[in-house]
Amino acid sequence: MKESVKINYPNGYYIGEAQFVYEKDGIQYYSREGEGEMFYDNGMYQAGTWKKDKLDGIGTVVFKNGDIYKGEFKSGYKHGQGYYKFYESGKVYKVTMRLNKVVEQELDHIDNNTSIKTTKIVNDGPTL
Repeated sequence: MKESVKINYPNGYYIGEAQFVYEKDGIQYYSREGEGEMFYDNGMYQAGTWKKDKLDGIGTVVFKNGDIYKGEFKSGYKHGQGYYKFYESGKVYKVTMRLNKVVEQELDHIDNNTSIKTTKIVNDGPTL
């Protein structure tokens, strides 16, 4: 049965739905299952649907440098369609991800008051 919990980790904490797994030495152990948020001590943040203790479905990651990924996850990997916003430049890319790697990216931007869409196929792009 899912419960709403706060789980403390060595590098942060999770608030959200979880499934009780077992108890040992008076400590209850849970698996993140359902909707929840993970707050890391280094400033990173993850939110979305969790399955078997990993993001799986739609979610958001805010990286410690301020970059943001919103999109699909599979077993903890950025996998599927999403948007990646670079904090420094403010540019937002529509991306297709496979196991944390960019395989296609599209940028909408304005140049001389004209909307330009640039699509680039990246077969084995950078890991984000």
